[in-house]
Amino acid sequence: MSEPADRRPDDLTDVPTADIHPNGPAVPRFRSVDDPAEHPGGRIGHFRLLRAIGEGGFGTVWMAEQSEPVQRRVALKIIKLGMDTRQVIARFHAERQALAMMDHPNIAKVFDAGVTETGRPYFVMEYIKGIPIHDYCNQQQLDTRARLDLFTLVCHAIQHAHQKGIIHRDIKPGNVLVTMQDGVAVPKVIDFGIAKATNQEAARQTLLTEQDQMIGTPTYMSPEQAEMSALDIDTRSDIYSLGVLLYELLTGTTPFEHEELMRRGYAEMMRIIREDTPQKPSTRLSTLGEVAQQTAGAQRTDTRRLGQVLRGDLDWIVMKCLEKDRTRRYETANGLAADIVRHLRNEPVTAGPPSAGYKLHKFVKRNRAQVVAGASVAATLVLGLVGTSVGLAWALRERDRADGAATEALLARAAEQERSDELERVVNFQSARLAGIDIAQMGVGIRQAMLDATARATPDAERDGAVAQADDLMSRVDFTGVALSALETNIFAPALEAARSEFADQPGTRGDLLLIISDTMREIGVLNAAEEPARQAIQTRSEQLGPSHVKTIDAQMRYAMLLNDLGRYEEAEALYRDTLDLAIQAHGDDTEPAMQVRVNLGAMLFAVARFAEAATVYEPTLAWYRKHRGDMHIDTLGCMGSLASCYINIDRLDEAGPLFRESAAGMRTLEGASNQRVVTAMSNLAGYHRARAELDLARQLYEETLQFSRAALGEDHWQTIMIADNLGGVMFAQGRPDEAAPLTRAALDARRRTLGENHAATLRSWYNLGMVLQAQGDLDQSAQSLRRALDGFVTVHGPFHLYPITARNTLAGLFVRAGRFHDAERIML
Repeated sequence: MSEPADRRPDDLTDVPTADIHPNGPAVPRFRSVDDPAEHPGGRIGHFRLLRAIGEGGFGTVWMAEQSEPVQRRVALKIIKLGMDTRQVIARFHAERQALAMMDHPNIAKVFDAGVTETGRPYFVMEYIKGIPIHDYCNQQQLDTRARLDLFTLVCHAIQHAHQKGIIHRDIKPGNVLVTMQDGVAVPKVIDFGIAKATNQEAARQTLLTEQDQMIGTPTYMSPEQAEMSALDIDTRSDIYSLGVLLYELLTGTTPFEHEELMRRGYAEMMRIIREDTPQKPSTRLSTLGEVAQQTAGAQRTDTRRLGQVLRGDLDWIVMKCLEKDRTRRYETANGLAADIVRHLRNEPVTAGPPSAGYKLHKFVKRNRAQVVAGASVAATLVLGLVGTSVGLAWALRERDRADGAATEALLARAAEQERSDELERVVNFQSARLAGIDIAQMGVGIRQAMLDATARATPDAERDGAVAQADDLMSRVDFTGVALSALETNIFAPALEAARSEFADQPGTRGDLLLIISDTMREIGVLNAAEEPARQAIQTRSEQLGPSHVKTIDAQMRYAMLLNDLGRYEEAEALYRDTLDLAIQAHGDDTEPAMQVRVNLGAMLFAVARFAEAATVYEPTLAWYRKHRGDMHIDTLGCMGSLASCYINIDRLDEAGPLFRESAAGMRTLEGASNQRVVTAMSNLAGYHRARAELDLARQLYEETLQFSRAALGEDHWQTIMIADNLGGVMFAQGRPDEAAPLTRAALDARRRTLGENHAATLRSWYNLGMVLQAQGDLDQSAQSLRRALDGFVTVHGPFHLYPITARNTLAGLFVRAGRFHDAERIML
C-alpha cells in the first residue's frame, strides 16, 4: 500500500522557497512596465501573479495563484507586449489548443485560457516545479538504465501528442522537465508553443504564419525542419529530436555542438543539419577527453565501461532516430520506446542487425548467471548479513535433510508436505527480516565502518589526515548501490537458483518461493532482478491453480506493483485493470481480492499524478477497510493517509486534514512512537499545517516527530535530517533565526557526512544556513555559506536554474546590505 510520504534522501521538502527566505531579493522579473496587470500581486482573471519564472521568445511565464473555483498554484503564460502580431497570436493560440487536446501524466495540463484587459491572450497550465531532464540525470547521477527508463516515459508522452494530431517540433531538455511526485521522478513535456497540428483545420490556420521562419532549436532540429518548409513536417521530425535528446542523455553532448553550429553562419548551419551524418554515441564519447570522464562519472561509471554500454544496441537505436531519410527512422515514438525496453531486457532490438550471432549473444547475456566481483566493502556487508543468508540457505536445503528418513511410502507424502510448510514459514520469516532493511542506512553504516577501520589502522599522528582523505574518496562512492549489489549477488541469486533447481518437481512450492523472493527484492529495491521470478511465479500458479485462483490473482497484482516501482506505468495500469476485472468476475466486487488490487491501482494512479482518479479509487477502498477491518487496522490507516495525500493535491484541504490526523493518531496507537510509519504519518501532518501557514502547530508537530524519528530511525537517517531542517524552516518563517540556527547547522553537518558535499540536499542546507546567518546579522559567514551554495547549484543544476538564480540574487542583496557594492555589481553582471 502506498504511503503518502517521501522515502528517498533526494526527495526533500526544505528547498529554498519563500518559506525559507521571505525577505530575500526576488528572482529577476521578466515584465513590461507598460502593462499595469503584469507585476507581482497583479490580477488577471481569477489569477493573482506571484513571480515571473521564465521568458520565451513570445511570452512571459508567471507563477500565479488561482482563487476560484479552486485554490492552486499554476503557471500563467502571457504574450509579450510588442509581440502580439497576428502570426504570434496564431502560434500562441495553436499552443493553447494543442495542450487542451491532450491528457497524459507526462504532459503539462492546461486549465484555462483568456485575454487580458489590454487584449493580450494568455493561458493557464499546470505549474511544474522541475528541472531539465539532462540536469536532473546528472544531478542525481543516474546510471544509463535509469536514464533510459525516464526517456521511455518521454517517448510515451510524445506518442500521445502524435495520436492527438500534434507535433511538438521543439523537443529539447529545457522542454522536458523532471519533477518529483510522491517520491517518484516524473518527466513532464512542456511548451507546445510551436507545435503544428497535423489535422487539416489547424494546418490551415498555421501554415501562412510559418513561411520562412525558423521553428525549433537548431541543435535539436530535424533535417526536414532545416529545409524551412512547413508543408514537409510530420511526426518523424519529433523522432529525430528525441534521438538528439537521447544522444545528449547518454554522452553529455549533442550530435552537433551548439557553439560550432552558431559559428558556421545560418546557411552552413542548415546544410550541416540536412546533410552531415554525426558520429555514433560511442565513437563521439571516445573523442571528448575530460568531458567524457565527467559524463561517465555522472552515470556512476568510467569512460571505458560507458563506451562498452553504448556500443551495439544504443548506438543503433540513436542512429536510427537520426537518419536523414525520415522513412528510415522509427515510425512512432512508441516504437522507439519499445526498442529501448528490448535493449533493457537483453532482447534483440529492431534497430540492430538480426544476425544469428547477434541473437545468440543476446540470448546468452539474457540468461547467464550474474557474477559480481566482491570488494572489501561488500564483504563487510555480507559478513553483517551472514545470519540471514545462512538461515535462508538452510531453509532452501531443508527438503534434503529428511530424505533418508522418507523410506516408508505411506509417510512420504505427509513428510513432504510438512517439510514444504516448514520451509515456507522459514522463508517468510527470513524474507520479513530482509524486507525490513533500510538500504540507504545500510550504505551509511558501511561508509562509517570503513572510516572507523581507517582510523583504527592509522597511527595517531597521521589519523586525522588519513580519515579526511578516506572521507573525501568515499564521498564519491554509491554505498547504497554497493549494498544492493551485495544483497543481490550473495543472497538473492543463490536463493533463486536453489528455488528453481531444488523444487523443480514441486511447482506449487517453487512458485510460492519465487514470489516471496521477488517480493522481498522489490521491497528492498533490487527491482530489475525481481521481474523474472515474478513472471515465473505467475506462470506456475496459473498452470497449477488456474488464472482465476486467488493466489494467481495475487501474483499478478504483485507483478503490477513491481512494474509500477520500475516506472512502467502504462504496463502496470493495464495489468492492474485486467487483474481487477478477473478478481471481480471470479470472486465478486465487494471482496478482499478485488479490494487489494484496487488499493494498489490507486497507488499507481497517484504515482503518475492522476490524483483525482486515485481519490475515486481510494474512497470506496477506505470505506471497505473501515467496514471489514475496522478504523484502527494498519491497512485502514494507511489508506487514510493515501487518500489525504490525493486530497492535498486536488485542493480539498478541508477533507485532507481530518484524515491526516486520524491516520497519525491511529498509527501512534497501534505502533507506538518508535516506528517509521508513525514518523512518516506525523511528518505529513506537520507538512499539511505548514502548507496552511499554521506555523505554531506545524512547529509543535515537527518537534514531536523529530524526537520520534531520532529514537526510531537514528540521528543520521535521511528522514530525521529532513524533519530537523523543516523544523528550522518553520522557526525561520516565524522570525526566530536564533532557534533555527542549531537545527539548520545540524542538518548541514549530517548531510555532508551521509550524502556528501555536492548532493543537492547538502547544497540546499548550505543555502538555508546562509539565510539564517544573514537574519542573525553575521553577514561575512552568511556570504560564505551562500557562495558555497551558489557554486554547488551552478555545478549541479547549471547557471540558469531557479536555485542558482535565487542564490545569486540573495548573495547580491547581502552585499548591498553590507555596503560591498562592487561585489554586488559584479555578481549581478
